[in-house]
Amino acid sequence: MFSHFYSTGEVTGRLDDSLRRLYDYYLDDGTRKIHAVCQWIPRFIYLAVVAMIAMRVISFYTNFYGSRLEGL
Repeated sequence: MFSHFYSTGEVTGRLDDSLRRLYDYYLDDGTRKIHAVCQWIPRFIYLAVVAMIAMRVISFYTNFYGSRLEGL
């Protein structure tokens, strides 16, 4: 994309306009990607915490009922 815009800008004599459009495009693309990452990171952290708590609860009840069954 860069090489296409650059060569078109050179041919038409409007290299400054082409580079400005590329700058705006890459700035918007980068901002969009960072925004998406910033939205998903807290969700992954939340899911990791929920999974860790669920594993501890399950292991507690497994050990609790396992020890009660051994005593019978």
